[in-house]
Amino acid sequence: MTGLGKSMRDASRGLVVVAVALALVAACAPAQAPPPAPKPAAESPASGVGDTARVEQLIEGAKKEGKVVVYYPMDEPTLDALQATFEKKYPFIKVERFRAGGVELVQKILAEDAAGRHDADVLWTSSFRFYGVLQPKNLLQPYLSPERAVYPNDVKDKDGYWVATPGLENVISYNTDVVKDPPKSFQDLADPKWKGKLAYEQTNIAMFDGMAETYGEQKATEILRGIASNQPSLRRGHSLLATQVAAGEMPVSVTTYLINIKQLIDQGAPIEWVRTDLIVSDAYSKGILAKAPHPNAAKLWVDFVLSQEGQGLLTKLGHNSSRPGIETSPPDLFAGRRAYYITPPRGEYMSTRLDQLRNIFGIP
Repeated sequence: MTGLGKSMRDASRGLVVVAVALALVAACAPAQAPPPAPKPAAESPASGVGDTARVEQLIEGAKKEGKVVVYYPMDEPTLDALQATFEKKYPFIKVERFRAGGVELVQKILAEDAAGRHDADVLWTSSFRFYGVLQPKNLLQPYLSPERAVYPNDVKDKDGYWVATPGLENVISYNTDVVKDPPKSFQDLADPKWKGKLAYEQTNIAMFDGMAETYGEQKATEILRGIASNQPSLRRGHSLLATQVAAGEMPVSVTTYLINIKQLIDQGAPIEWVRTDLIVSDAYSKGILAKAPHPNAAKLWVDFVLSQEGQGLLTKLGHNSSRPGIETSPPDLFAGRRAYYITPPRGEYMSTRLDQLRNIFGIP
């Protein structure tokens, strides 16, 4: 996959995202506990989950820890499959999970830290604000998993805080029974024939940011103003929008997650997506908390999710990976198209993007 972009969509102002950048971070070992999780000094080529001695040391510590606690917003079937495969690989580690929205998870970790509690080992969120909020408070530490080495530089940071994978592709969707001549580009949505027939997820700033960074501010703003001129129905919830398009309630949605569309197509629903020249993808972020109570098990979990096996499993479940060698779904997803990944460094710009979006669509 080439041309992957820079940043991840914001959870600014309490937005809860479903939404892969993986921010990978290591933990400090607890005081009376298993051996401290080893910390590689630099990235080395991935081979399985790394060198034998390192893995054996992690396993020794993880056996004494007995579990890993994951906070996440991702869909349950995906976590069910990952957990089953991970626990089969490491039967001495039990995966415990807590599910909530991305913003709630960050707030939960902040509240727990303030209370002196440290329950979570791994935070997995599509809220790209997590890095800018947690890292300055020293709640995250870098982890240079050997599996990072195979990922392109534009989907990972040099210090080991994040890797952008898997992603949530933002695409235009339409009802195939209702729309016989679908739009072919973002610009087409400015055509007056779409007036009153469009829907837009009103918290989605990833699409706008991707357009602005790829097409330029002026062109991106013109496209959004053209869409706004057709008075789109502003709604909340990407999966809800996909369902409403499939039901014919809304002919076209400007902002839909591809994974939701694929799931509905598999169920026989009359919905399809537009192959535009740009694919903007939100990224999931995974981080090991600095005071994780089970740091060795947490590192094994991170290694597994980043590995060929873990990313292959995610792809089978409908997600798309930025790891080279993993086929996308559909296989031609990025063929002849530009791909822009929203990764953590973009977080600081997203409040501005949100203000711009509200101004364009007249959102109070």
